[in-house]
Amino acid sequence: MKLREMIDLIEARQSKKTFVGTCVNSFDEDGDCIIRELPYNDVSAFVVGIENATPIDKETFLQHAFISQDEMNERTDAEYLQDEENDVFMIYDPVADIHYFYV
Repeated sequence: MKLREMIDLIEARQSKKTFVGTCVNSFDEDGDCIIRELPYNDVSAFVVGIENATPIDKETFLQHAFISQDEMNERTDAEYLQDEENDVFMIYDPVADIHYFYV
């Protein structure tokens, strides 16, 4: 790979959304958000975000968010969502019932 190609790849990766947490580890026992990168104040705001999220295809998700190939291989039954109002992309794993947040 040429140096310019490597630089372009790094810049593309930096401009994409990255993983910040899941619905399991982003909220405390009172339901308050503990991940500063997430725009949701609490679980209720997260639920509204899910209700307003638009289903998107895998290709659209990958255009906007970075995920490693290994992680992608683990999410075979995944659903992809975009909460446009809060600028959050999500992967939903219906088997584990977990949302993965990318901001």
